[in-house]
Amino acid sequence: MSQLWCSSGTETLVHFALAGLCNLCLDKDNKEYILSVGGIKPVTSLLLNSNHEQTVLNSITTLMYLVTPQSKSDKDNKEYILSVGGIKPVTSLLLNSNHEQTVLNSITTLMYLVTPQSKSVFIQLVGVEGSLSLCEVEIFTTDEFSTDRCASEKAASAEITSFDRNCYEFNIDKGASFADARSKCQASGGDLVHGFRGITNTFLLGELERRKDRLKTLLVWIGAQKDPGITARTWKWVDGEVVTKPSWGKDQPNNYNGEQNCVVLDGGRGWLWNDVGCKLDYLHWICQHNPANCGSPDRHLNTTFVGTVNTKLGSTISYACPEGNMLVGSATRTCKEGFWTGVAPTCQYVDCGKLEHIEHGTVTLETTRTTHGAVAIYACHENYTLIGETRRVCGDGGKWNGTEPQCLFDWCAEPPQISGGIVTTSGRRTGSVATYSCEPGFILFGSNELKCGLGGDWSGKAPTCKYVDCGSPANIDNGHYSLLNGTTTHGSVAEYTCDDDYWLEAGAMRRQVCMRDGKWSGDTPSCELITCPEPEVPKGGYVVGYDLNVHSTLEFHCEPGHLLVGQASLKCTRQGDWDNMSPQFISFYFPPSETISAVSEAQTLGYMISVGAGVVLFLLILLAIIYARLRKATPVKNTENIEGAVRKEEQTAAVMSYASLSDGGGDNIYENVAENTYDNPYETATYYTEPAGPNGTPTVTINGVAVR
Repeated sequence: MSQLWCSSGTETLVHFALAGLCNLCLDKDNKEYILSVGGIKPVTSLLLNSNHEQTVLNSITTLMYLVTPQSKSDKDNKEYILSVGGIKPVTSLLLNSNHEQTVLNSITTLMYLVTPQSKSVFIQLVGVEGSLSLCEVEIFTTDEFSTDRCASEKAASAEITSFDRNCYEFNIDKGASFADARSKCQASGGDLVHGFRGITNTFLLGELERRKDRLKTLLVWIGAQKDPGITARTWKWVDGEVVTKPSWGKDQPNNYNGEQNCVVLDGGRGWLWNDVGCKLDYLHWICQHNPANCGSPDRHLNTTFVGTVNTKLGSTISYACPEGNMLVGSATRTCKEGFWTGVAPTCQYVDCGKLEHIEHGTVTLETTRTTHGAVAIYACHENYTLIGETRRVCGDGGKWNGTEPQCLFDWCAEPPQISGGIVTTSGRRTGSVATYSCEPGFILFGSNELKCGLGGDWSGKAPTCKYVDCGSPANIDNGHYSLLNGTTTHGSVAEYTCDDDYWLEAGAMRRQVCMRDGKWSGDTPSCELITCPEPEVPKGGYVVGYDLNVHSTLEFHCEPGHLLVGQASLKCTRQGDWDNMSPQFISFYFPPSETISAVSEAQTLGYMISVGAGVVLFLLILLAIIYARLRKATPVKNTENIEGAVRKEEQTAAVMSYASLSDGGGDNIYENVAENTYDNPYETATYYTEPAGPNGTPTVTINGVAVR
């Protein structure tokens, strides 16, 4: 809606003309007929030049109506004029014309171009002799929409208007308290009118003024209030925002009786604000809410909608262009808060032009056109391969996407042969692979694969196979090597082995491999004589024959006052360890007599009793050990040191005997030898006695050897 104000000292126009013609224009058919027969010409050429102000004013009114759009197609025409800059000559040339008629028509055209659909334009003219002066033009809003989108079953009795993307319901035929009025507004999806200022405030006050003579009370609720209490001073809109620029009337707010916590527009005070009690139930109210739907979406020339258009909140619409046109703008819009998001897109015709043919190939259009969205298909002749995209599309800006492909020859000859190698192929067309490998004793240098490329060439350079021989491995002392595969070429393996009683030095590698550089891997090993670790010699004993090499024997002996328990000799085996554990030595030391005499008589007696008991206990233990050894046979390991067999106390003799081989008078001593005396791997010994000789002593023979 627009309003024009003009001030001048002349007399106001008092007569109105053309009333009948204007009334006829209210009918769409009459309006179109008048325009079609040129009925606007006498209005612009004669009546606007009248000396009567009433006639001029009515002429202007009629012209305004005749050029106001009544359909969407009229609105599209207006938008087109604005989009191409059609308003520029009107403002720059015609408004400066010396002819009043031209100026007036220019004003009329400007009004039409900037006035929202379905709104009236009021012009107040003050002039002399039909001259006109335009003082001010103020545009309220361009977001105009039909009040049909504001209709609500729950507000059937309210008078509905729309302004600046909001619906307003003027409830003037009944009254309600602040809380009840707000509840009724919320039932329609909104709330009491709130947050208005500036031009919106002017609009609302104008609507109230038009209805003033029909109001039962000049107090109308708006959505502003404060917390109860005398000290509360902060006023807030119903949406929680603080009111920053209230329009209070004179002496307001006064908070009469401390209960005036709500706000009304007071018609008796020029519709300024007044604070009143919230429980007054006879006051009118204004509701504010968003449109219930978005209405029919706008579209530009040549654009179409995809599918069914749904105008409900949350719905989405899609736009499309005719074949060969490019969509400029967003293809989709959403119904949000009663309005379609964004702006309607436009369609732009695009032609990418003809494509040139490619060498050794062809290009074909899926359709006969080369406009936006057209597709071109590329193909190559036989034995040629296409490099690049097979499809190109006419895109935005009138250009084919991508780059022009190429057709290259795709058949390769036999791959090159190499000495000492073998080559196998997966084919001879583009992408095929030739794989190289070397014969035994050869190693490959270079890449083992070539690929058949476009143009008929194998990629890269063929590898080579080089013969590699490491020669005989190095000989070693006390050992030898053996070739596991019988060759000394690349990949051959040599294994080293030591002679008897020798082993490889610690950390040496038993096997060596012939490497790519013609050398055996690792260092040549060496063989060392097998040795055993130094044995432990317990306290109370010593060793005779301290040799740690393989097959050597160590003999253990007792220190004075000690008794040997265990094996008296150890032998170093070929596994590098001793054949038995070291023996133990038991001490049987007695304290000297002079120490005893130095003790008191009572202590001496007790000490002697203790020593005597210890001696008796020791003798009993010693007798038990001797008896056990007499009962247990000792294996005979060899026949060396035969003379040692007659010494019963020697534990280290190669042939073992016992303290007594006689049972006290009989010739046969088998009853003194247990059947399980000997264990493998030693040979079982056979004992027998021969008759006494000249010296009266029987001869004892063990495994055929006379030992006594």
